[in-house]
Amino acid sequence: MNRQPMCDEPKLEVVTIGETMIRFSPKTGIRLEQARQLDVEIGGAESNVAVALARLGVASGWISKLVENPWGFRIAGELRRHGVDTSRIIWTQEGRVGTMFVEPGVKPRPAEVVYDRANSAASTMRFEDLDLDYILAARHVHLTGITMALSDSCRDMVTKVAAEVRKAGRTVSFDVNYRQRLWSAEKAKRAVDSVLKDVNLLISTLDDVRKVFNLTDSPQDVC
Repeated sequence: MNRQPMCDEPKLEVVTIGETMIRFSPKTGIRLEQARQLDVEIGGAESNVAVALARLGVASGWISKLVENPWGFRIAGELRRHGVDTSRIIWTQEGRVGTMFVEPGVKPRPAEVVYDRANSAASTMRFEDLDLDYILAARHVHLTGITMALSDSCRDMVTKVAAEVRKAGRTVSFDVNYRQRLWSAEKAKRAVDSVLKDVNLLISTLDDVRKVFNLTDSPQDVC
């Protein structure tokens, strides 16, 4: 169910698809296990891209699946506040919104992140849930390996979206963004390999390339 009225179709340049979570964090210097108060923000690789583009004046839209509860409304509201179109969010009354707990690092202790995202609503997204016409109306689509790692249906969705976008003559960027807590490097490589043929711009850290593709040459040779 869409909470926004459907008026004129937005004219977008870029569409991103993926999960955004609620992020809880204590103040710097306080351990999670000792915290009595937590700051509440949102965090998601794909929505971060959409927000950054919107702030640069690029018309952007973000698609995900959110639960109709205060956390889902918080995420959608934050993105709209930054100028991101959220009219194609898939709303559901089932499941949960994923959460993450971030403990800021204090030297010599590094930051620590605890994820609680299993069985989130976003992980149940399917290609059939998407408004393909809306996606293909944009000139560019941004996807990531994080979304592929969430579930089989999300992996299939990303692969099909990339193929449809490329077939329609639009461009696709893909960020490997490997998360070893979500899947193994071997599984990530098989998934990423399936989408690379339709990717115009591949984004990755050198460390992710080495872990996922097992390429250990110089940065130039890896490219």
